[in-house]
Amino acid sequence: MTLRRKSREYALQMLFQWEMGKQEPSRIEDGFWKNARAQKSTREFANQLFENAVARAECSCDLPHRTELNHCTRQRLDCCGFFLAGA
Repeated sequence: MTLRRKSREYALQMLFQWEMGKQEPSRIEDGFWKNARAQKSTREFANQLFENAVARAECSCDLPHRTELNHCTRQRLDCCGFFLAGA
């Protein structure tokens, strides 16, 4: 399985745990990696995907620049407190 595919799978699993348990993202990551085994690069990318998704979900911007799915479209650090890798 490729690095990106496995990272996305792990990130999705962490997002599910975060959504169900409403714990701090760092606590989810720590607990998740105690049981899951992966290469360092896979872990780093999965954590990055997870952290960015959590940041988007917690965006507290005003509604005019948000989509119907409640996602911020500005994609700026000063707007939402998150960044997009490669943006």
